[in-house]
Amino acid sequence: MTTEETWILDSALKGLRAERESIDRRIADLEARLQGRRTFSSKEAALEPKRKRRMSAATKKLLSQRLKAHWAKKRTGGKK
Repeated sequence: MTTEETWILDSALKGLRAERESIDRRIADLEARLQGRRTFSSKEAALEPKRKRRMSAATKKLLSQRLKAHWAKKRTGGKK
């Protein structure tokens, strides 16, 4: 076997080992989820649903008035 063939095979082996480690981590994560344990990565934590912001009645009323005025102006073709 030539030096070039050895280098190519060694590189392929390193790549496959890295891929296997990645797959093993994914398998462990899925098994943990099936057993009811949740594992979070920082990316998954960022994707967690955020709490809804509640709007006060006064804010809703103000927003409603502004939107009504906006669309009334649009309907009549008015410009600033």
